Amino acid sequence: MIRFLIKIKKHFFHHYNYIDDYYYEKISNEFNDLNTYLIILNQTKKNVTLKTKAVICFSEKITFGEKKQNIVKVLKRPKCIIKCEKVEILIYKLLIGRHRIKCQFHLFEGKLFFYNYTFPYVNNNQKNEILDVLHQKYIDSKYEMGINNIVDDYSSLIFVKDEFELSINYISLESKFLKSLELFSTVKEKHEENEKKKIQERMYRHL
Repeated sequence: MIRFLIKIKKHFFHHYNYIDDYYYEKISNEFNDLNTYLIILNQTKKNVTLKTKAVICFSEKITFGEKKQNIVKVLKRPKCIIKCEKVEILIYKLLIGRHRIKCQFHLFEGKLFFYNYTFPYVNNNQKNEILDVLHQKYIDSKYEMGINNIVDDYSSLIFVKDEFELSINYISLESKFLKSLELFSTVKEKHEENEKKKIQERMYRHL
């Protein structure tokens, strides 16, 4: 009987690790492409913004711009550290209320500019409960998922996605990384537009 229990525990442990490894690989593949952050920004620009008087931050000890060593000091060692192009991601497993969640902290040049919570297993009633808490904490009007952003006086923004899993995302619009990325995107778009015009001009001359 004891051997049987040990065997079950080993099987569960390996299965658990496999799920974790899949999640880490998924995050690595997703954010290795810096366009992922531009897609996130473009999604938020389409939403209706709701202003909040509250300050948007993870905690009093962890705010946007926080250094990696301070995050680790408060939350201890992360479950995983993923190094993508120009960005480092710290992944934690935390307990919020009664929900066990995955939490990502995204850092550029060692400073926090984006973090999110992923709720792997929540039903519709629990989702509504989570949205109600957001509403009570930050805004007077009702928050509508996929339609609204919540923004504070420091250009910190919250938006919620519910695709395969419910995720609450927090991003600093004033971060050096996002400003650099937007500038790069603008330059790239102008370059592509100029190249397109040159091709059209060559076609015009020869047709």
